[in-house]
Amino acid sequence: MNIRHLKRSADFAEVLEGGQRERGEKLVLHCLKAGDEGPLSVGLIISRKVVPSSVRRNYLRRVIYNFFSGRADSWQKGVNIVVRVVGQVSGPGKKSLAGEVRTELEKLITKTGMLK
Repeated sequence: MNIRHLKRSADFAEVLEGGQRERGEKLVLHCLKAGDEGPLSVGLIISRKVVPSSVRRNYLRRVIYNFFSGRADSWQKGVNIVVRVVGQVSGPGKKSLAGEVRTELEKLITKTGMLK
């Protein structure tokens, strides 16, 4: 199932202000139940100060969107999510970086209770 990308700043603000927040070591997950219908909507905030390399930022973006698109069916309908990268995400290689991010996202998702 495809996910929708949050693009408007008003959508981000709504989720950040009114949503449930779960904080991990390197990621913060904001979830907001927007309604009973609609696809899973995901937005990302990856600061250049936290992840200076544009190659790494774009790779993180792809990993996180891929993570959610693979699990979009298991979420409740009408959930909006914003993922913020707040800690230095580092690793010697791409696979370890992706594994690190996926592991932390799994932990944060189970805390939210937004799964079916």
